[in-house]
Amino acid sequence: METNDSNPVWVDALGDSGPWIRLVPHAWHAVARGHGAVPIPRGEPVFTERHEESISPNDDRTAFWAPALHLMLRGLGWTDPVAGLVRWREQMAFEPGADPVLGVLRTWYSGKRLDELLAWSLMSGAISAVTASADDRLAVDLKMVREVLDGTVDAAWLKVWRGGTDPMHLTSHVDWIVHAGKNAAAHVSRHGDRVCVRYTSYRELPLPFRALPQDTDDRGVDVVDVECALIGRLGTFRRSATTALWHCATEEAHQWGQGGDVRVVAASTTVPMNKKGSDTWDGTERRLPKAVAQADAARRGDWEQVLKFSRETEMGPNTWRPGGKSRFTSLHQAAWHNAPIEVVEELLDLGAWRTLRTTEGRTAYDIARSKGHTRLLPHLVPTADPFGAKMRLLLDEQLKTLVDSQIRPHITTALLYPQTSVLNELTDTLWFPVPGMYGGFKIAPASEGLEVASWSRVVEGSGQEHLVTPDGSTRIDEGYV
Repeated sequence: METNDSNPVWVDALGDSGPWIRLVPHAWHAVARGHGAVPIPRGEPVFTERHEESISPNDDRTAFWAPALHLMLRGLGWTDPVAGLVRWREQMAFEPGADPVLGVLRTWYSGKRLDELLAWSLMSGAISAVTASADDRLAVDLKMVREVLDGTVDAAWLKVWRGGTDPMHLTSHVDWIVHAGKNAAAHVSRHGDRVCVRYTSYRELPLPFRALPQDTDDRGVDVVDVECALIGRLGTFRRSATTALWHCATEEAHQWGQGGDVRVVAASTTVPMNKKGSDTWDGTERRLPKAVAQADAARRGDWEQVLKFSRETEMGPNTWRPGGKSRFTSLHQAAWHNAPIEVVEELLDLGAWRTLRTTEGRTAYDIARSKGHTRLLPHLVPTADPFGAKMRLLLDEQLKTLVDSQIRPHITTALLYPQTSVLNELTDTLWFPVPGMYGGFKIAPASEGLEVASWSRVVEGSGQEHLVTPDGSTRIDEGYV
């Protein structure tokens, strides 16, 4: 089947043009007829018969990868393809079983190529940015991530996938699919016991498949054949009793791709603590000479001096330039400079916090990923946060409100308030001393949020304990100390 990706008829029917649609009909034919019945290109094919001056080899690469997202989103009904790939790999090592869509994906791309796609998905976040919410995320074991990245990220992989978050613009050419087709018109017919839904164009198919148009007599139908003009039959779609989404896969495979964005977790939820105080948050802007010298050394990439100061100073590696705007710690600078792995590992051994964010909200992992420093990524994966990023920010804001209510206006010192995500890297509590209070706040994780105890050593009975949630704080004890 030859798809003319510049012909107005094909462009109108598929809702796009160029290499992003060239092989989409081939992929659907393979799903509908069985992946062994339709020849599928292997590797990264060069379609020499299609080459013109305006078509580059990279167009062929784009044409090769584009159908993968179509099949995952529409065929498997995955609301989060990254989660689906992770679960498929973990549970079946990318073997398709009896699933027709997985069969095409495996035959076309092979396990190695699917690992390459997964590596890009985990590192860029591009697919999740289009399809999923970061509030409900699938935890992925760090060991698996290292296995994928170590086995795929090399010079050949970088040649294909490096060059921005999405070098082939795959997600920008699937975003219209995600948001299209909500009110699409289609012809519904019955042939015996079968119901057929025929769309006049591929772009009219709703995604996710929450509803297929049905006439009055066909309400409640849970199995339909779906067809599109020019492409033909896409397959037999069933409505999931769990998600209420339509898909042409097995129910098990469909379920793998649900559940929100992916977050990566270390095999252990803790990292070694710095015995000199990595369980303390120094929220002051004291211009200590060593803190300035450590920031200078990290900025210029003088790792010998950085490690020396990290061993000697009170806050270890978890310090930034006093008065600085970026809030880069030594680990952030190591990610920026692509420091030797042994330097990163020693900073972590000294208690550097992977979850610490800069003023722009970036972790060391985010910085290394944006700079293309892929060899550092397995070492910088942030520890899992059970609350997710948005809820954690709400907890931090509620903690700030509680602290201010306890110390203002009596204490006027400007403070940098704790990022409580670092609790996920500690074995106990986080201590937040406040100058002038002669005490401070001991912060511990709780199932609902945070348990915060506060006191002043010079005020008898000043002790209070609060439960902090994303919605506010409640006093649960007082009068001690």
